[in-house]
Amino acid sequence: MKQKVFVTGLSSSLLQQIVGYLPLDKFEILALTRKNHPEPQEGVTWLHGSLETIGLLEEDLAGISFIIHGAAVTHTPDIGEYFRINYEATKNLVDISNRIGGVKFIYISSRAAVPGSGGYGESKLKAEEYVRTNCKSWIVYKPSEIYGGMKNEGIESLIQDALSKTVQIYPGGESLMYPVSLEDTSKLIYEYSFEKGHWNQTLIVNGTEAYSYKSLIELVSKITGKSKILLPIPKFIMYFIQWVISNTGLKISIVPDQIDRFYAPKPIGHIDFPYESIAAYIRKLAKGQ
Repeated sequence: MKQKVFVTGLSSSLLQQIVGYLPLDKFEILALTRKNHPEPQEGVTWLHGSLETIGLLEEDLAGISFIIHGAAVTHTPDIGEYFRINYEATKNLVDISNRIGGVKFIYISSRAAVPGSGGYGESKLKAEEYVRTNCKSWIVYKPSEIYGGMKNEGIESLIQDALSKTVQIYPGGESLMYPVSLEDTSKLIYEYSFEKGHWNQTLIVNGTEAYSYKSLIELVSKITGKSKILLPIPKFIMYFIQWVISNTGLKISIVPDQIDRFYAPKPIGHIDFPYESIAAYIRKLAKGQ
């Protein structure tokens, strides 16, 4: 008999890859969608709804064995929205899983979920704590900066800009990234959840090499042989920008809490896993140009 797995956030590249590892002869996948007519996907039964109305789907979730909860709000100027979706909805989903009974809860959080990290990070951190306290069987994953995805944002955007632009403007101040590939992150989450069963642990999924914005741009420059003009924005100016957009409602390419998120000290994990080097990834991209 197949085990039922309920997934939130299946529209993301990470969740798509994780679900792609699940053998369809062993697992039946139910996935949350807000679309009235989502694209058909082999092995997936779509449940129409949202995280805010998750309670309406409780009967549909009867008999599930696993929840993979990856949906979240990542960029909004509304701090309250972070907590309504990232914390309150997670809390409701945990409570539903407890009423069903026997559910293993897999929570995809973030390495940026730390104190002082702004609305996104602190709402995810609060959700982590609720999962750990209220679930009988759980794993919390805290991925680092993920590259290799479909969306040109975050570290992927930084890499693409470094490959294509001569002048590089970037946030100054020391904030180290530990990039990890999408493929490695998804494979590790699948293996540690469904093959190795590392339950009741918080696992930080990060690459083995640390980079600042500057050193990552310099790595791209070294691989491509193209020199760059580096223009760092001082940390105090970054916080001044945060103050301006927080107090004026000015809409630019970032939201206020991203600056807190960037500078907040983050934990480092050490998992024995054959991580791809980001240098190898950049070389592949450079050859394709």
